[in-house]
Amino acid sequence: MRTLAIEEVKQIQLGILKSVDEWCNQNDVSYFLGYGTLLGAVRHKGYIPWDDDVDIVMMRPDYERLLKEFNNNRKDNLQVLHASMDKNFPYEFAKVQNRMTKLVENTDVVYDIGINIDVFVLDPIDRDKKTIKRILHKHKIPTKVLAYKNMLGNGARKRKGIKKVGVAVLKAICDRIPIYWCTSKLGVVDKANNSGDNTWVANVCERWFKPSEIMPKEWYAQTIQLEFEGNRFKAPVKYDQVLTAWYGDYMQLPPEEEQVTHHDYEAYLR
Repeated sequence: MRTLAIEEVKQIQLGILKSVDEWCNQNDVSYFLGYGTLLGAVRHKGYIPWDDDVDIVMMRPDYERLLKEFNNNRKDNLQVLHASMDKNFPYEFAKVQNRMTKLVENTDVVYDIGINIDVFVLDPIDRDKKTIKRILHKHKIPTKVLAYKNMLGNGARKRKGIKKVGVAVLKAICDRIPIYWCTSKLGVVDKANNSGDNTWVANVCERWFKPSEIMPKEWYAQTIQLEFEGNRFKAPVKYDQVLTAWYGDYMQLPPEEEQVTHHDYEAYLR
């Protein structure tokens, strides 16, 4: 296998995004640039200089169609992955990978995956304290279990005294819990979250759910084309409101010491 440089990784990610965009256009499926990718498109017209991944978001019906139909009759090396297809898949959201590549992440959770883009789902949600409290309570244990499962062994060894012992014991316990227990707890929609008015949406089915990110569905009612690395992709027409909900004053660059990647991996061409 040949080691890939970060710019090569980004070009492969961009190729996946272009193929997903093409498939969505051909099949009347909607998607939107999301999170750091949307921010990068607005602020940098491409990748955030210290970022190295691609995120898109979909409403639930479009997300389900992607899971059910994207892999059908494909003649390229792309494949959508989700825990509903493979119980060993270690994420509660979907990814689209290039199978001719290999990504080795620096965590204790080992899964054979290629260079990929992340696909998150937006679900209807009631914006009341009871619903939010129920979601946060549901996420608490599987989120902590995943954190311990992803912790490298030396992460526990670096601690001292009773804390070192406690972390090591908790990690040993969490490592025995099947990954699918975590992803299923996080990734399944609770119908009690929505009374049926569909006014608000949020990325409910993932470990980093934040009440502040509940937003009006109307912000996603229309799309706009934004430039990203010399190409144009779909984004919510109310991208300013969306980015403000996610990041606050998003046009303000973070301090220089925070301008670092949060991903730790090596990538290869198979």
